[in-house]
Amino acid sequence: MSSRLLSFVLPVSRHSRDGADLERMRILLTSFLQFFDLDDLGRFFVVVPREEAGLVRDIVKELCADERFLVVSELDICPELANARDLGGWEKQQLLKLAISERVETSHYVTLDADVICVRNFDASSLIVAGRALCGVETMGDYLTLYTHEFAIRERGLKQERVVRTQFVLETPRPSRYVGRFYSETPVLLETSVVKSLTAHIAEHGRKSWTEELIKSPGWTEYALYFQYLESAGLLEAVHFPSNRNAVLRLDRSLWHPPSCYPQKGDTKREDWDGALIEEWDAASAFQPHGDGFFVVLQSYLKVPAEKIWEKIKPYVPRPAEARSCSHG
Repeated sequence: MSSRLLSFVLPVSRHSRDGADLERMRILLTSFLQFFDLDDLGRFFVVVPREEAGLVRDIVKELCADERFLVVSELDICPELANARDLGGWEKQQLLKLAISERVETSHYVTLDADVICVRNFDASSLIVAGRALCGVETMGDYLTLYTHEFAIRERGLKQERVVRTQFVLETPRPSRYVGRFYSETPVLLETSVVKSLTAHIAEHGRKSWTEELIKSPGWTEYALYFQYLESAGLLEAVHFPSNRNAVLRLDRSLWHPPSCYPQKGDTKREDWDGALIEEWDAASAFQPHGDGFFVVLQSYLKVPAEKIWEKIKPYVPRPAEARSCSHG
């Protein structure tokens, strides 16, 4: 496996919860081409429902004629999804982000969603230092800083529920020294060999394949599984460099929750989300070229229209027609 190159995985579907995944994907890919050093790219996997592969492949080719950008079918990556038609889109994405490890040829890969935007220059060495991948760490203190007191308690409770559920899936207790620590979510760096070891562990402790075991065990998340597996094995610090809440994702500059969750935005009504949120969002701070973090998330469930996002970010990211060449020789 190459330790210098970095791979990426992006699950998308035109039937996402707001129906705008493909337009959001254009924004993400355009920002990726703007800010990531393509000399460090291994593969960029775009994983889609089989019937959407042709459409998505055309969109990707419009943006970048580079053979390293691969559009692949969900069923080719995770065949068990064919028998899990009642599984929600979020759960499917989590399975795909783990299953792609069998296709990844680099030592690490980054998980993405369509509502992620790259915000400053970076390469593989920005995210992997001395063989250890950066990871963001969140605590109750962070939640109290960012959110209203009520929502901070709710957020901690939700994350703790996932911790408990993950312990049942892994059949291992969480070491006490990690209690109170939660790991940042997409985008996340995963070590490929660890993901393969994790899925083998799940299969060994069940009666079915690891994907079938997870499908029948609701309540887990891919990141809780991954990081708690490392914690239990005593390998977390050997594999990752735990840092602050903004280490990979600029959480402070993202639109992650509704306005009512933030003390300074609590009077914004639900029907005003799409306009007020993006108007108040400080794009200049999000795209500042120094400091922690390389991505922001403008959560798709907030339903901020893609055109409003384009308008806000155009001083920092060109529209697709203006995107730089990404040919690979």
